[in-house]
Amino acid sequence: MSDSASFDSVVYSATVAERTDLPYTPHKVTRVLDEKTYFWRVQATDPANGVNSPLSSVAQIKVQKGIDLKKAHIVLGPKNIGDWERTAQITDAYWVPDVLCIYHTRLGIWPGVPFFGDAGTLVEGNQWVFAFINGEWHGGAADWYRPAQACKGVGANSIGRDAFYNPNQEPLHSWVPQSGELFGVMSTTPSRFWPDMRTYDERTDVKVIRWP
Repeated sequence: MSDSASFDSVVYSATVAERTDLPYTPHKVTRVLDEKTYFWRVQATDPANGVNSPLSSVAQIKVQKGIDLKKAHIVLGPKNIGDWERTAQITDAYWVPDVLCIYHTRLGIWPGVPFFGDAGTLVEGNQWVFAFINGEWHGGAADWYRPAQACKGVGANSIGRDAFYNPNQEPLHSWVPQSGELFGVMSTTPSRFWPDMRTYDERTDVKVIRWP
């Protein structure tokens, strides 16, 4: 299995014994996959006789992981965020050292609003983050972003502590994501101190990405 059609890199492989009692041979992928499209192919082998079949044609699967906003524990922001209209789609989201970027189809389109009444400083909305802790998704409205601003300065030691600075906002207050950890992101219109600075009650979908 690869994340490129050319199979430049292999992200998963396995050897599976043939199931003669079934018309097919099932296999459960044992690695946690990122939310993206993967390409896969198989090859039959007969080790006893040293024979290998040609590789099969390439098939693809799209992995999509969901976070049920109505079941998630919201530590900051509207508890009914799952009821907000989803008017935007995330087109790309990633974390690189000290920067969290969320690009979506309403970026720069949602209206700006004065930041706590400062007409010289407009904000468009908030980035949201979600962490899977003790078998449950916990999330909240984190950094503010300006009109058309996709990226915010966020590090492993600040994504929880700075955004959720109140100790009552556990478990995100002390959350420090680890390398390889899956977490969720979303963007909304102003929501951190809702209904302050309210414009539209709109949001993107939620995308699950991996901390490098």
